[in-house]
Amino acid sequence: MKTTTKPHCAIAHPLRCMKFLLVAALALLGAPAYAGVSLESTRVIYKEGQRDISLKLSNTDKLKNALVQIWMDDGDPDADAGQASIPFLINPPLAKIEAAKAQVVRIAFIGEKLNPQSETVFWLNVLEIPPKSTEASQLSFAIRSRVKFFYRPKAIQALEPLNPEKLQWRWNAGSSAPVQIQAINTSAFHWTITSAVAVIGQNEYDLNIVTMLSPGQVVSLPLKALERIPSGAARMRIIAINDFGGESKFEFAINDAP
Repeated sequence: MKTTTKPHCAIAHPLRCMKFLLVAALALLGAPAYAGVSLESTRVIYKEGQRDISLKLSNTDKLKNALVQIWMDDGDPDADAGQASIPFLINPPLAKIEAAKAQVVRIAFIGEKLNPQSETVFWLNVLEIPPKSTEASQLSFAIRSRVKFFYRPKAIQALEPLNPEKLQWRWNAGSSAPVQIQAINTSAFHWTITSAVAVIGQNEYDLNIVTMLSPGQVVSLPLKALERIPSGAARMRIIAINDFGGESKFEFAINDAP
């Protein structure tokens, strides 16, 4: 889940004035980047055939009410609410959550059929809009949380999402220095990888990546510490995020280039 802190703006266009990253500004001002509204999950799975799904938003502030706006986008974090063509209906799209209370949001699929053979990913946004400050010298900030929303068609619902046999790793012989390793996702699911370490002999090389591999995607990842493909056996250790938002660990052989 991604949480960003933004200056307060109008509800109709919450992102047009939310173009600047204010972490440094918050530190200088001494203002805490605190999200009072929390989501019950770091990712959402919507299975084809469901009438709708429910998502609970909780106001963790015991004293103040919270006003939140909920919308979805197709991958553009700067898109205004309602700008992207999304085949889902969110009810309610705007909600007032009383202090220490929760709000259930329902999401229903209302569009044409999506890819029937693989997952489609969207993003769910929850924007917490602060009340107007009564003090002219006090700044207020809108805080947005953004989580991945996966639409999973019926044809793949019985399959294992993180099947290690469907993810391959191999050296990219056609690359120049530094050495590159190719990740090939042959599955119908998205792999969100938060850690990747190449193990060559007694040495370990951290690729320092956080990435998501789409179904069928091939990605070349640089191994900056090496200028040539090593001889001998090599392995890749990764950590991937599962359906429950937890970490799953895997180890693969790095194959020779074809």
